[in-house]
Order: sequence, then structure tokens, then C-alpha cells
Amino acid sequence: MEGHLKSIVKAYLDQKGAAAVLVCLAIVALMGMAALAIDVGMLFATRIKLSNAADASVLAGVRELPADPSKAVNVASQYTLLNDLQTGETVFQVSADKRSITGQASRTMDLFFARVLGFDKKQLNVSATARISPMSGAYGVVPFGVADNNYSFGDVQVLKYGASFDKPLPPGQYAPIELGGNGASTYKYNISHGYNGLIKVGDVIPVETGNMVGPTRQGIQDRVNGCRHSPPCTISGYHEGCSRILIVPLGYNSPDPGSNGKFTVTGFAAFLVADAPNNGGQGEVNGTFIKYVAPGVNSGNANDRGVYVAELVE
Repeated sequence: MEGHLKSIVKAYLDQKGAAAVLVCLAIVALMGMAALAIDVGMLFATRIKLSNAADASVLAGVRELPADPSKAVNVASQYTLLNDLQTGETVFQVSADKRSITGQASRTMDLFFARVLGFDKKQLNVSATARISPMSGAYGVVPFGVADNNYSFGDVQVLKYGASFDKPLPPGQYAPIELGGNGASTYKYNISHGYNGLIKVGDVIPVETGNMVGPTRQGIQDRVNGCRHSPPCTISGYHEGCSRILIVPLGYNSPDPGSNGKFTVTGFAAFLVADAPNNGGQGEVNGTFIKYVAPGVNSGNANDRGVYVAELVE
């Protein structure tokens, strides 16, 4: 009887030891799961933060291309700081053709529960590339149909002809075009605010006949008055989105006179206006050609005329 009792106790103790081993193994497994749930989740959230910061930074920097690659890198670097990245965590590089900027962001993360499994740190690396492409469709254009020429930075171009100007247009036309309808009020609104629809390469647009001096002067005066920057914007230094920057359709006019005329869009350009037309009845508008990045569409069918669309390509 005594021997039988001893064997039962021994078997119980053996089972209890096995259970202890199983409990220890289960604890290790649970710690590993905690490492996955907490450390991996933290790494995932940080990677998203780095990726978003890199995307925002290259999109900000690419707007300075192709004119100023050094400024593009500086602007991108400043944006990383605004997105809570630290100095030294990012590197930016502009491509040889000055049309794209690539940024790499990295951060070394301290791990917590994963240390039980032998992992102390993890380095995260992300990259982003933004590129500018010639605009094939534009929002916010003004209702002037301008000749499609290969303009150089700083060129002064007539955007809208005056009454006594020796203009290369059919009779009754001075360069205004119809955007969203005809009439003085629509024409003036589109100068002041920009047309709220999309104009694309290949569109054929009716011309707006008549000199329309008053609406032209009022609309351009609105654009000039909207520039409240100090000092005022010039081609040497202008603020993105300044009201004095006009996006105009480029193209060619049909030979038809008056309201029979059509304007075919072949591209887009940006001009900075300095002054509204005077009250002398001429209604001429001049602008200085600049290179500029603006909201629009890139479908790959536009010639490079100095106004671009910015987009992430990586």
C-alpha cells in the first residue's frame, strides 16, 4: 500500500514539472506575440510617418525645379523638419535633368518586447521621388489665347492686344477667348479668378470678339491688387500662388474673322503681370514669362513650355 502511494505522488510531481515547463514555454510565446503586437505596430506607424514626410517634402521641393535645384533641396529639407523628422534623418538629390528630386528618410528605432527574442534595434528606410512634367491640362487659366512660341525666362509678351496695336490676329479679335460662356461678366470673372474648369491640349475654343477694355482692366486690376506680398512679387522672387501669376493657354488662331474665329490649345505658359491697362482705351495686357508649377494634368502629350505639373513617381 505504501509503495503504491509513493508511485502516485511521483507521477503527480512529474506531471507538475512538465506543466511548469509548458507554462514557461507559453510565457515565451506570449512575449513573442507581445513583441509582434507592440514593436511591429510601432515600426509600422513610424514607417508610415517617414513615408508621408518624405512624400510631402519632395512634392514641396520639386516646385522649385527646374530653375533652382539648390533651393529645391533646401525647401524639401525644411519640410522634413515641419513633419517632425530630425536633422540628419533625410538626404535629398536632384536628378541630372533637374526635373525630379528624390529623398531618403531613415530612423533607427529602439525595440522593447522584441529584446526577449534578441532584437534590440531596427533601422527603417523609405524613399520618395517627385517629378515635374509639362502640363497638358490646366485649371484656373485666364481667357487670353497666346501664340505658342518657345519663350525664354524674362521675355515680355503681349497677352491681350490693344485697340491700336498692330496685332497678328483676324479683324475683330484681340486675343480674348470664351471660357464657360461669352459676355463681359464671364470674361471679367475668368480674368479675376481664373476659369474653374479644365482646359486641355487639343481643345478648340471660340474667340471672344471686341476689345473689352473695361472688363480687361478691372480683371487685371483685381489680380494686381491681390498681390499683398512685401516686397511685391517680381520674376526674381515671386510667391507660389500669387494672383499676379497668370496661366494662359498657348496655341494658334484660325484665320476666320470676328466671332467665327477659333483658338486651338497646344500648351500652357505662366506670365507675371505688373500693371493693369490704363484708362486710355487701349486695353493692352503684357506679361513676363516665368517657369512655374501649377495644378493641372499630365497626360504626356504636351510640349515643354515652362509650366509644369508636380507628381509623385515613387
